[in-house]
Amino acid sequence: LDEAADTALLARRLLVFESAGGGMSIVGGGNHELIECRFIRNAGRGLRIEQYVDPYGPGRPATEVRVERCNFIENTAQEDDRRGRGGGALLGGSTIWTVEGCTFENNTSASDGGGLVLGGYGDTTLRSCVFTGNTSGYVGGGVKVSGIVIEDCRFTGNIARYHGGGIDVESPTELHRCVFEGNSAWWGGATHGRITAIDCEFVDNFARETGGAMRVQYTTDGFGVRGGVFRGNRADVSGGAIDFSGSYAGDEVRIEGAAFIENRADFGGAIGGIGGRPGAIGPSLTLVGNHFESNLARRGGALHVRPDALPGLRLVLDPEGEAINSFRANIAATGPAIANDSEHGIEARGVCWGLATSVAVGTLIHDGLDDPALGVVAIDPIATDCLVCPADLDGDGELTIFDFLLVQGLFAIGDMAADFDGDGALTIFDLLAFQSAFDAGCP
Repeated sequence: LDEAADTALLARRLLVFESAGGGMSIVGGGNHELIECRFIRNAGRGLRIEQYVDPYGPGRPATEVRVERCNFIENTAQEDDRRGRGGGALLGGSTIWTVEGCTFENNTSASDGGGLVLGGYGDTTLRSCVFTGNTSGYVGGGVKVSGIVIEDCRFTGNIARYHGGGIDVESPTELHRCVFEGNSAWWGGATHGRITAIDCEFVDNFARETGGAMRVQYTTDGFGVRGGVFRGNRADVSGGAIDFSGSYAGDEVRIEGAAFIENRADFGGAIGGIGGRPGAIGPSLTLVGNHFESNLARRGGALHVRPDALPGLRLVLDPEGEAINSFRANIAATGPAIANDSEHGIEARGVCWGLATSVAVGTLIHDGLDDPALGVVAIDPIATDCLVCPADLDGDGELTIFDFLLVQGLFAIGDMAADFDGDGALTIFDLLAFQSAFDAGCP
């Protein structure tokens, strides 16, 4: 259909099935609605709507297109069809889009957006949609978007050849209450680009290089995390959950109130690439009220700061007066909590390191230059109110024989971490105090 700007199309319960020339194509302006339609196994994608009019031009009302409760299943977009973009649907141009309650399943694109390519003006929203098993030959296995709001969507098992297994974005995009599980790509297993993720869940996503769940590319303007869970994500190189190695300085990045559990990478089990792109001034990073537990890496069990980070990097853990971060049972050959391989400092205030005293904190943070004035600065005493179970010295969440072995080893080498009664001396009473705490158990 080649429509004028004032044309309106309403399609309800339409089935477009196994069309060799593409399912449906609408080019031009107008307000359209597609409700409860199904696009199944079409070659040349399931649906194409492109609105090249100026919705905010003189005397012209905004055009709106609504696609609701539609299914896009096993459609394909070939290389010679609009450059192979949008296997399930290609929705582009100057309009306001609402895509809600739709399913995109097992669609394939030769280029961007295995399930969907979506871009628009103003209040464009993608809401309550499911993306499962979509594949792109370039970026955005599930969806390729630009500057929109995505709410209550689920992305499972989507694959991109290069970046953004679940989502690839070109401009700042917000995610609210979305779930990403089992997505994969070379960079950014679940998401790639400038994204603010609010109360989202990232589980078992994978990147062949960096950013098992999220990878930040170019400027950090518009990137942040508030709440949510990152669990079991993996990257072969850097940033099991989040990676900044492709970014440079923009807005200060703030990650707040998130849980990072059992993520893995070679560098930075939870967050890697801190310091940004080689040769560029990296973004400042502030972490507030996060929990890092059982993350695994060769360097930096929880966090890794790049050795080539330029001046301008500022990594702050818990500014004064804000919620504490906690680190428990993270594992690495170098720097179980943090490996700082740069020449710039870390401010760590009121952090819970999962140990009974702050004396052993130095063993959890690796300073690549072995220079306290440069490597790690402003480490305040441990916040005692975060110690849920003081006898759990190894921070694994359980009281076991290994906690006994640890306190005995600390005692034997004269480490004041074994001063369990807090009197400033190592005596038999410290071992008795530990025994009492162990017998009392964890809350």
